Amino acid sequence: MTKPRALAAGASAISLILLITVYLGAAAVAPGNPAFQARWERTDDPVLTGQVSRTWIWGPEANTNVLNETYADSPGGTRQVQYYDKSRMEINNPNGNPDDLFYVTNGLLVVELMTGELQTGNTSFEQHSPAIVNVAGDADDPTGPTYATLASLRNLPALPDGAVITQRVNRAGQVTDDPSLAAQNIRTAERLTVPGIDHQIAAPFWDFMNSSGTVLVDGQYVDQPLFTNPYYATGFPITEAYWANVKVAGTYKDVLMQCFERRCLTYTPGNSPGFATEAGNVGQHYYTWRYSQITVTPTATEPSATATGTATASETATSTETVTETATMTATETATPTEIPATSYAYAAKFGQPSDPGRELDTPYGIDWDANGNMYVVDWDKDRVQKFDPEGKYLTQWGTFGTGNGEFDTPADVAIGPTGTVYITDYENHRVQVFDQSGQYLDQWGGLGSGDGQLDRPVGIELDPAGNVLIADSGNDRIQKFNSQGVYLTQWGSFGTGDGEFDEPVSIDTAPDGTVYVSEIGNDRVQVFDPNGVYLRKWGNYGSGDNEYDNPWGIWLNSSGSLLYIADYDNDRIQVTNSQGIWQRSIGASGSGAGQFELPGFVALRTDDVMYVSDEENDRIQILSTADGGYLGQITGDSRGRFSDPSGLTVDSLGNVIVVDSEQDLVKIFTSAGGYLSEWGGPGSEVPPQAPLDGPQDVAVDSLGNLYVVDGLNHRIVKFDPDGRQISVIGALGSGNGQFDVPTGIAIDSDDNLYIVDQGNSRVQKFSTGSELFITAWGTSGNGEGEFSQPVGIAVSETSVYVVDQGNSRVQVFDRTGNYIGQWGSFGAGGGQFDQASMVAVDAAGYVYVTDTGNGRVQKFTPQGSYYAQFGGQGSGNGQLDGPVGIAIDAAGDVIVSDSGNRRIQVYSPAS
Repeated sequence: MTKPRALAAGASAISLILLITVYLGAAAVAPGNPAFQARWERTDDPVLTGQVSRTWIWGPEANTNVLNETYADSPGGTRQVQYYDKSRMEINNPNGNPDDLFYVTNGLLVVELMTGELQTGNTSFEQHSPAIVNVAGDADDPTGPTYATLASLRNLPALPDGAVITQRVNRAGQVTDDPSLAAQNIRTAERLTVPGIDHQIAAPFWDFMNSSGTVLVDGQYVDQPLFTNPYYATGFPITEAYWANVKVAGTYKDVLMQCFERRCLTYTPGNSPGFATEAGNVGQHYYTWRYSQITVTPTATEPSATATGTATASETATSTETVTETATMTATETATPTEIPATSYAYAAKFGQPSDPGRELDTPYGIDWDANGNMYVVDWDKDRVQKFDPEGKYLTQWGTFGTGNGEFDTPADVAIGPTGTVYITDYENHRVQVFDQSGQYLDQWGGLGSGDGQLDRPVGIELDPAGNVLIADSGNDRIQKFNSQGVYLTQWGSFGTGDGEFDEPVSIDTAPDGTVYVSEIGNDRVQVFDPNGVYLRKWGNYGSGDNEYDNPWGIWLNSSGSLLYIADYDNDRIQVTNSQGIWQRSIGASGSGAGQFELPGFVALRTDDVMYVSDEENDRIQILSTADGGYLGQITGDSRGRFSDPSGLTVDSLGNVIVVDSEQDLVKIFTSAGGYLSEWGGPGSEVPPQAPLDGPQDVAVDSLGNLYVVDGLNHRIVKFDPDGRQISVIGALGSGNGQFDVPTGIAIDSDDNLYIVDQGNSRVQKFSTGSELFITAWGTSGNGEGEFSQPVGIAVSETSVYVVDQGNSRVQVFDRTGNYIGQWGSFGAGGGQFDQASMVAVDAAGYVYVTDTGNGRVQKFTPQGSYYAQFGGQGSGNGQLDGPVGIAIDAAGDVIVSDSGNRRIQVYSPAS
């Protein structure tokens, strides 16, 4: 038996040498068949031809000819593959539909590299050693982490939301904290928790996964998302992100790396924008492992393989594309609809997270921004600082009650230094504390007293043009000046009512020339000083008239120093004067609605056109126009991109997903990939020109992009333009034509007519959109044909109107003038039965989808009402539902569901 074994070993060695020669010498191998070519050219032809400067998604060309690799579940026991720098293309079933997105697939290569489990069939594996191949940098780097290194880190816990990533890993798999890496300010951006996986995704990688750019579609260069959804390309993250010092082109540098199921991504500070984030060379790495380290032998074939077909516009050929085998599809896949209506749907994606009451603002005070546009808010009653990104999305927070370093007792104001240093006045601890932008404690100064450099209840803090720190030392009735390191420089002021004297100074701002403005609540006025503290002028006195004040708190100058905005605390308004104190206008009034205030404490200008006001008793930051006080939005804490009770939703012509949150009284807008865009609304019941919301239930969009929000508890429909500016209001409480009693659902037909479910009146009303005039109504209370008991959702096809009759556990069908056509459904949990059905949608083929809320599922019916399919199922895992409500179908046939009980949106794609 010795001789045969020796012969076999020799043959294997010869094959390996030949294959390595083919691989290393194949500098210009074309994709092996039209299907591979279509996948490659969509994203990488624009790079090759110079249309765009960015990282390769596959690579400049294939690195091998088409090879046949053993795969038990493919015809003949082998499948066609071809290797590229960034990945591998494979065809498991050459008899499949070449136009199917998954006709060309891409395996979970990183999982195989880390575990050593080489997959040889849908459920069969060969166990080998994990790959001793460097994840990033030069192949000959003796110190860089390998796939085997990172395999040991897969189960380490996730970092907190918004955390600065300072973890460093070496080749031995030792993880240490390197505080110097905080200077890179790279944070966690998205946490993914599914069975067996709980990891954060670093911000550069999350941005890359959601990016768009030039691609080649049907011979034309167009701008589209590079990946159909964030996880479609990469799979799920299987490690946290780590910094490593690796050799790149012979030079050692710090690189951030993170591995996903299909690809590893790297971020290199200092690289040009198109190459800062890159897909690692997993295709090369996997080939090295498979054919050098564990020596598995394929068979080379001619490039003219039997596969045919071209990629469609919906395909995304990326550096981190799809899955290996159909039997091991993960929840990150996105299938596409076929000509035969799908009978099953696969979980494709989710976005949004539950709102967190612990992150809600409680008596917000001081506000400031860093150079990157991130906003810092002092949360007075919660003894903490909260940080938000430029769009108002929560990033992080720090602080708790106490007297130690980094603890607060009623913090009051915040100022950001030119180098990003964060200064906080710690009111009851009589000190200033200093932090970096991630909330790491750096220093403090002050201490209770009246001597130089001591403080008594400091409130306002501001940096002058020279970088010195000015503090409103309210208990000592003076202004103190320190350098940026906290060294005392000078002071001015004393208790009194005269010029240059103070009675509780609380806020400071400086003009570009260094002139200092100070508000004082004891004297209800503003005083102005030169940069050295010499008194210049004053204005204001107690009252409620123009230029009269009742506890003026925060002040803020516009960029030129020509206008001063003053938070007139007990008058519930913002007053505006010029720099000489001449009154210009007032903004706001008492209340809790949009543009109203209850004790506005601080005002801050993001730009000369937009101001942010800390609305203390309403526990929010309001965003308003400086010109007229027009309401632009609000921040209540960690609400942006998060849900309390997502209800109705729709998809606009751009593919954006628009969701109403009936508990937060907000409209929230996301990209088709789930990226947060904006939100607007807010609680209240005011009439035009401002229209906050109270219990919004549903939303629809017309052909012009205008949004119609069902404002349920205000008994009306509010019309907004695409930017969230109110256009008009339809209806009021009542039972007459054009009046409503708790409307719940809305749909718009192809002629832009509105159909509105008027639940309290047990009817449907129809309006024209242009003039918004009442057209007709039908229905009454009951359980007969055309009668309703708690009608909820509504959808319109070209011929029919579908109404969910929740109380009667059925769907009723009418023509577009209200004539009864038919119905289906009954109470229960079987196919075609309902337990609290809620909303309904119709796809392009006329199939009807209903959210079966009590049964935690979506049911699909033929246009005639025959039960066809269902998906979901009660639970909180990916694809499971808890109290689904809203539903919409996008242009690709994906089904988007508001998973209300789980406080998220889920996306399902046709699977078969």
